[in-house]
Amino acid sequence: TDEYGFIVLCVNSGSYGNKCKYPLGPNTIADNPGNVDVAITKGTVPSATNEIVDIYGVPGQPTFSYNTFVNGRVNRRNSTLNPTFDFNNWDIESGSTTSANTDPGCWNGIGDCDVPNVLSLKLIITEIVDPSDGPQNRFVELFSPDKKNYIIPDDLLLVRYEPYNSNPSSSPFVNLKGYKTDEYGFIVLCVNSVSYGNKCK
Repeated sequence: TDEYGFIVLCVNSGSYGNKCKYPLGPNTIADNPGNVDVAITKGTVPSATNEIVDIYGVPGQPTFSYNTFVNGRVNRRNSTLNPTFDFNNWDIESGSTTSANTDPGCWNGIGDCDVPNVLSLKLIITEIVDPSDGPQNRFVELFSPDKKNYIIPDDLLLVRYEPYNSNPSSSPFVNLKGYKTDEYGFIVLCVNSVSYGNKCK
């Protein structure tokens, strides 16, 4: 895998440059016409008895119009492994996608992305602390279940609401653009890091 965790297999790298590390040529597993099923299985040779690890499509069934991607592409919505095809976990485009409109080595804002998609970021508040041993130890913890080691590419504000006011306070706030989730998906904002060391970035 590359530094972001991707493996990109393509017919040739002419359109994609160094984003395709494995140009396999025509009539290979990379050469998919958009109306076939593709799976990762355990085994040394293809067999119906191999365990399916992950799949797009339903083996043994015809490719229906709702899951074909001829002249297009499919893009997974989240990172859950699924040995049984789940139509609802895919965005399907067919008929009008060119190579210039694809993004090998980038998925939902993760990786080497020319146009990051902040709308796909799931970011939640997981912990807010006001400990009894002093305000210097207060912190706010945020977590992204789907974006690890991810730099937030767009304006996303963490704001505060004061009692009896339905409008966010003009101060304090922080713009999270440029902040990076750690290897587990966390961002920890603290008053100071003396009590928490490298857990507070």
